Amino acid sequence: MKAIHYFFILCLLTASQAFAQNPRTVDSLQKALKTELSDRQTVDTYNLIAKEYRYMDSAQVVRYAYQAIKLAKKIDYVPGIADAWYYIGFVNLIKGKQAKAKQVFQKVLRIAQKGDYKKGMGNAHNGTGALYWFRGQMDTALIYYQKSLKIREQIEDKEGSASTSVNIGTIYKYQGKDDQAIKLYEKALRIERGIGNKKGMGNCYNNLGMVYTDQGDYLKALTLYQKAIKIREETKDTLAFITTCNNIGSTYTRQGKFSKALKYHQQAVDMAHAIGDQGNLAVNYNNIGIIYNYQGNYVKALEVHQQALKIREKLNNQQGVAQSFNNIGYIYKVQGNYAKALEFHRQALDKYQQLKYKRGMAISHNNLGIVYELQEHYTKAIDHYQQALVLEKQAHLNARITETYLGIGRVHLLQKAYTKAQAFFEEALKMRKAMGEQAMSAEAQVNLGMAYYAQKNYTQAQQYLEQGLQAASKTGFLLFVKYGAEYLTKVYQATNQPAKALENHILFKQMADSLLNKENIQKIARLETQYTAQKREDSLKQVQVQKDQLMKADIRRREVTQKATYIGLGLSGLLVILLFVFYRTQQHHNHKLNQVNAELKESYTTIQANAQLIDHQKTNLEQALNQLKELDRFKEKMVGMIAHDLKNPLQAIIGFSQNAHNHPHIPAIHQAAQRMYLLILNMLDTQKFTNAEIPLKKSTQSLSQLGKTAVEQVQWFAYAKNIQLKTFLNQDIQLPLDHQLISRVLLNLLHNAIKFTPQNGRVSLQYELDTTTQEIKVMVNDNGEGIDREHQQAIFKPYHQVNAHQGSTGLGLAFCKMVVEAHQGQVGVISTLGEGSTFWFTLPLPAAAVTLPQSQSEYAYTPISTIELSPADKAYLIPYIDQIKSYKIYHFTKIKAILEQIKTDDRPQIALWKDHLQKTIKVANQQQYEELINLGS
Repeated sequence: MKAIHYFFILCLLTASQAFAQNPRTVDSLQKALKTELSDRQTVDTYNLIAKEYRYMDSAQVVRYAYQAIKLAKKIDYVPGIADAWYYIGFVNLIKGKQAKAKQVFQKVLRIAQKGDYKKGMGNAHNGTGALYWFRGQMDTALIYYQKSLKIREQIEDKEGSASTSVNIGTIYKYQGKDDQAIKLYEKALRIERGIGNKKGMGNCYNNLGMVYTDQGDYLKALTLYQKAIKIREETKDTLAFITTCNNIGSTYTRQGKFSKALKYHQQAVDMAHAIGDQGNLAVNYNNIGIIYNYQGNYVKALEVHQQALKIREKLNNQQGVAQSFNNIGYIYKVQGNYAKALEFHRQALDKYQQLKYKRGMAISHNNLGIVYELQEHYTKAIDHYQQALVLEKQAHLNARITETYLGIGRVHLLQKAYTKAQAFFEEALKMRKAMGEQAMSAEAQVNLGMAYYAQKNYTQAQQYLEQGLQAASKTGFLLFVKYGAEYLTKVYQATNQPAKALENHILFKQMADSLLNKENIQKIARLETQYTAQKREDSLKQVQVQKDQLMKADIRRREVTQKATYIGLGLSGLLVILLFVFYRTQQHHNHKLNQVNAELKESYTTIQANAQLIDHQKTNLEQALNQLKELDRFKEKMVGMIAHDLKNPLQAIIGFSQNAHNHPHIPAIHQAAQRMYLLILNMLDTQKFTNAEIPLKKSTQSLSQLGKTAVEQVQWFAYAKNIQLKTFLNQDIQLPLDHQLISRVLLNLLHNAIKFTPQNGRVSLQYELDTTTQEIKVMVNDNGEGIDREHQQAIFKPYHQVNAHQGSTGLGLAFCKMVVEAHQGQVGVISTLGEGSTFWFTLPLPAAAVTLPQSQSEYAYTPISTIELSPADKAYLIPYIDQIKSYKIYHFTKIKAILEQIKTDDRPQIALWKDHLQKTIKVANQQQYEELINLGS
């Protein structure tokens, strides 16, 4: 996880841990000012208001702090003066005015020492420690924090002691001393819990989570982050909430869960924008850029990394600047610009070495090793990898160690030392799986596949490459989709599988084109040019300001000298001085005017060039639009031809399999063929009736019977995922409808629900009769992943897909809408993300509709969870299970022969277990198969 936790910087400065203005607190304090308070109480109240505003409104901090200073001086109240100046110093540090902040903290110390105000001394040392932390001078920061802690413990300032303990723990963390950091964080947590300071507890949970994240214990880290975020929601602690969102996002990134990571980082960005928190904005831009790197979107990655770098340079955050250099260097590396990549990685390493930040140094050495590896300078590559490994082991950075192992393994692979390479890859894969980085294991699996391919062990190569490609595709890790597809092509060619070789070669070319196309390289070059030009412009402006200041100072000195020299010369001398000043002013104005004219000419030339470029781009876009329209017409024609060609063979398959029961897989084949036939009909009818009315062949039908038939036709698909199918039919309703079209609507909705419901989920079909509106409402419910509100209307449009990776035509729901509206009904969806969906449609109820009683519910099968085998049952099954374990799930005949030997008389639970196992083998559900075997063992 390449994340700088800017929140650390903020928590270094305050003893209270309150990171966001609380409007209720401010209101109550302002009301208190209107009551009869003593002068000292009034000063303390001014300071408390300044304290509440310090992260949100620097102007209000200064306003109330100066009111406190004015009144405290009048009554000679030293604590009030020292506290007010401390909050002013705090604001200066947050605003990046480090020199001014240092002066103010020194002033606080002098005032506190003069008045023997111990708490003020502790605050001054704490603030000075934060200043040196911000500059990256960790050793000096540690000295001041220890001074602060000593004072705060002497005066039994528990809140202050907890805050400083966290600050010292943070330095230990960045020095790689995790054990000492954890001890101090836990010490602070005990103190905060003892005094009931929830905000302080949230801070401690957050910091502990970051240590465990670096150690690769992501489950423990996420548990601690969730505790922190719960407290921050309760206390409405906005700034701290942003920090924890960032940390959760970074942890999900390490696990390869990019969509979850982006969700948390974007939430943090929006909140940071809202409160003007530039530091956290830079951190989250940086981490979003890392995700874009993983996904191969280098243009977006460079754009957000440059935004982060610009903010960090403005804040003089050297550690953050170094991190941005590393990330920008990574982009140039994958684009093949190795010289530029080396330049950025070396700058990052220099800064980290100055800061004595081991983790950053390790990352930079690793990045340099990768570039040298790509340049085939293997000795230099190994040298940098080894330096990275030493630092990572010292700092217990397990997640980083795996990346270095992979780098060393790649170099050995390139040097044809296959045994060594394989050993490093296997160790990296083992560590990543142990840390729960299942998705991020794709890199190690692909590398292992490459090693086995080099040794011509094609079976092992195929296994690891397919696993790696699957994991990389699932997480959007495009770079390793590319590498996996490239080497799978070679494996399939070597094993004489030309069709699969072609399929993977096409995937490889798509990924290569996506990652390294000319347009992306040009965009990256433009971004670099814009950034350099902006930086040059900012520098020139600064130089010009300095020149203007020097010129003004020079003029002032000349005027003073001339006035002193010629004061006795009277009016004639004064006239000479005025003429000289006028000449110099006119000369300055002429110089400025010439500069403006030159800039206008340059701007005019640029505008002309841009206009020509826009005209050229407009022509290209018009040509591309015409080509796309032609391709769209060709696509529609081709889809219709293919669908018609597939329709007749599928009807034959359905017919042949309908009455054949000799083979155990015939029902599965029959239902699968029906599903394919349904998809083809959706394609044909959606295309056919998009601009035409659907002809209906109505007859009086039992809606309940149509539902039962539809459930039977999807039963195999539900069983394959261990999904519980359930129907709620209070009464049977006879009404006129086109039974073929409505049956297809029910099938589409049921298939859709099963597809997006996870293993062991639930799907139900139910009807509701509404006599008020004279219509019947049909509902298909599931507890699947749910649909975002923004997609709920669009999903009924042709070809719309909520998730493109699910691989569907996007026509089923569009067909349902056409049919239901042709029956004068309505269709819709009610859905909540993470909880499931209810797709519904209504049909008008005629006055003569017939209703008959019906069973309330019926189950399509008994869930595995209801099977309860007694010890005697398990003892009876053991010899049979031992025989079954010697076969794979696809050895159907042999396993069936063993099951036939099992007697189920007077053993109802064994009969249920046996029936489930037979069904599981038929659908080849490996997960259920293992559950049932374990249940009987």
